[in-house]
Amino acid sequence: GRGGRGGRGGGRGGGGSSEADVLEAAVKLFTGEVDLGTEQPMWRYMDFEGAIQGPFPAKSMIEWFQAGYLSDSAIQVCGTERKVSAPNLPPPDFYMPLGALIFWVRRGHRFTAITVADIQSKNLPQELATLKESAAKAFEGVTKEKEKAMEKLEEKTEKAPPSEDAKKVARAEPERTLSVKRSDVSWAEADEADIIGFSDTVAMLSLASESERG
Repeated sequence: GRGGRGGRGGGRGGGGSSEADVLEAAVKLFTGEVDLGTEQPMWRYMDFEGAIQGPFPAKSMIEWFQAGYLSDSAIQVCGTERKVSAPNLPPPDFYMPLGALIFWVRRGHRFTAITVADIQSKNLPQELATLKESAAKAFEGVTKEKEKAMEKLEEKTEKAPPSEDAKKVARAEPERTLSVKRSDVSWAEADEADIIGFSDTVAMLSLASESERG
């Protein structure tokens, strides 16, 4: 077996979030909760042009995250065991939004690196496949909500030229509309996920669904 891949950790914690909480989850994600550096996952990510960058050790990913270079929740990442190398490299569909993975870890899951066997079988482990599907739905929902918010903002601007103060309030409105309201549902457990919140600044995605069981 895979030793309880992605097994649940301790308590689930509160529904709120802070930069410290998110950093803690990011460290757990990048290290796979393994102390020995040589046993930690190696990470690759897709840059804005779709090219694969890496592999990079957990230490580098944590440093870049702290420095704000990985603040985009939508950046696609993939953590693998160290012996992963050409020709057995993770395909594009093994990459997942960093924000989704951090959210998932924060809810008590443990990330286990993608293995050579996973890559050769061309099958993403089930719990990560479920998370990826939920993430796709969430980002689709976020995009639609942002479009609606911008349409409303444009309508208001067309009706009456606002003052500079009013413009500042209007620009902030879409982000307020999309601010995180709930973070009680695990990506991997949500059967029907309805996105209601998004926050790039803390690299978190928030899903609202049925009340959590247990």
